[in-house]
Amino acid sequence: MTLLDIRLLTVQEYHLMAEIRILDEDERVELLGGQIVNKAVKSPPHCAVLKRTVELIKKKFWVLWY
Repeated sequence: MTLLDIRLLTVQEYHLMAEIRILDEDERVELLGGQIVNKAVKSPPHCAVLKRTVELIKKKFWVLWY
């Protein structure tokens, strides 16, 4: 078995890759633990629950929100 030397990316390097268009602006990726990974696809139920959660938080904390 061969061990691989993996060099992790910094946030600065990740942003630079986006600036010089190594990463396409339409790519759904993110930097996690120094590695570029595909973002999970958000399903319609996920989006609906997220929207409802934000609405409830705004309603509960309206004074603090604005």
